Amino acid sequence: ERHWSTGRAMNNLAYLYELLGGVEKAVPLYEEVLQLRRDFYGPEHVDTLDAASNLADALASLGRLEEAEMILRDTIAIETRVQGERHPSTLITVNNLASVLREQGSLSEALELAAAVTELQIEALGPDHPNSLIFASNHALVLIELGRYQEADRSLEALIERAREILPSDHEITGVLYTRHGRALREQEKLEAAESALLEARRILIDGVGVEGERREQLFQHFHDLYEAWGRPDARQAALEVMHTAD
Repeated sequence: ERHWSTGRAMNNLAYLYELLGGVEKAVPLYEEVLQLRRDFYGPEHVDTLDAASNLADALASLGRLEEAEMILRDTIAIETRVQGERHPSTLITVNNLASVLREQGSLSEALELAAAVTELQIEALGPDHPNSLIFASNHALVLIELGRYQEADRSLEALIERAREILPSDHEITGVLYTRHGRALREQEKLEAAESALLEARRILIDGVGVEGERREQLFQHFHDLYEAWGRPDARQAALEVMHTAD
């Protein structure tokens, strides 16, 4: 039955599928939720915009980047008109678009957007807001893709130090920052330092937070890439063993 409460239940189920790594099952549910909210609330309602962002994130996770980009651009246009460019929701959507563009290889636009949205985020909510740390680290990821490894290294190192000062001990965001720093270090062939950073990420994210599904697999891939770059023919097994010790 088409009812707003049905949409809420479907949205919760889709989110659960995502947590368990079943993004492909989440997408049709998010699509239905978005249509329901458009029908009941209209295209500019905050719940409709939230549903659009959820769908775009799920599509991006499946590699359906052009579809995600289109939804995000449409959502940003509405959010900017209705809520303003400095509204937290608008900033999050712009940040997500920058990430999708980075994954597509549209690095010039991704860098411009990531830098701009980080600046707006800091102006709106301050440098110590958790999203400010994440947005700045997303900017660093674009720098990595552009081969500007030292800039990314310095940025991520500073962000980790700040996160350690302002966030609760072993916060999830701190673990994400260590993961990204590990990649920047690996790209510079600082392999021992990269391993130390990734081990700290694993301690926080796996041992502490207990991430599962796609995010756990992403961390495993970072270890695999590190040991492969290290010239370890047993890279996959080494990565599996490192992750296994977290169980």
